[in-house]
Parts: sequence; C-alpha cells; structure tokens
Amino acid sequence: MRHAGVQMGAVVSVTSSPGGVIVGNGKEAAELPAQTAAHVFVTKC
Repeated sequence: MRHAGVQMGAVVSVTSSPGGVIVGNGKEAAELPAQTAAHVFVTKC
C-alpha cells in the first residue's frame, strides 16, 4: 500500500471493486481484498 501512497494522513481516492476496494493517490493504486479493507478507516474530506 505504501507504493500506492496509502499511508496514515494521506489524501487518497477509494473506489469499490468486485473483490474489495481500490485505493490510490492519483498516480498509483492498490486493490485491497474485502477482508483487509474492513480494517482500513477513511474519512471524507
């Protein structure tokens, strides 16, 4: 996730996917399985 810019305090985009969610910083992205995504908390800006 670090390569996709997904770190604490980072501004990222989150999109649902068939297997979970896709998170990224606009340049790189990572797909998280639903079981992993359930433990990631985001807030809407």
